Amino acid sequence: MKLGVFGPQGSGKTLFVMVLIRSLQKKYGGVKIYTNINATGQDIEVINDLGEIPFQDGKPKIFVIDEAYFTLDSRGSSSKQNRIWSRAFALFRKSDIVLTVFVTHRPRMLDVNIREQLDMVLMCRKEKDMFSYLLLDTLSMMTTPIQMPKHPYIYNFADYDTKDFPLAIWTEKLQENPIFQLIK
Repeated sequence: MKLGVFGPQGSGKTLFVMVLIRSLQKKYGGVKIYTNINATGQDIEVINDLGEIPFQDGKPKIFVIDEAYFTLDSRGSSSKQNRIWSRAFALFRKSDIVLTVFVTHRPRMLDVNIREQLDMVLMCRKEKDMFSYLLLDTLSMMTTPIQMPKHPYIYNFADYDTKDFPLAIWTEKLQENPIFQLIK
């Protein structure tokens, strides 16, 4: 599944994603997370190239890219980087990546080829005492409202560096991987 998480700065986009993936880890155990978010934990690996993900190990994985427009900017839709990312989705599907999450401010900031492949979209809104979200299933067009209280437990459970600025995730190492050669 591919999820796009969009909303203004400070609306709880990254917080929601961290709560989601940590909840999935807690429920299912053994799910490794690859991300550019500076987070701690035994099953979280901070990466800066897609080639750092072990695509053929047969284990379930979650991939999260925060500030996704740094990597997949809509203004670079014909760039080599964006074309490689589009092809990499075929690899994601076949390599046990059970959830891919793109986090950025506005949908139009993300490359159109990525936007068109999203199964779900989560829109975030700033509120004083609550994190408010609206989840859209892009296939059924059904929406689900979600709310989380602004409570220390939520922040502690998410457990990531809120002051760190995630860097772009590149594809140089990925392009060297023999498995990627099959989808070129």
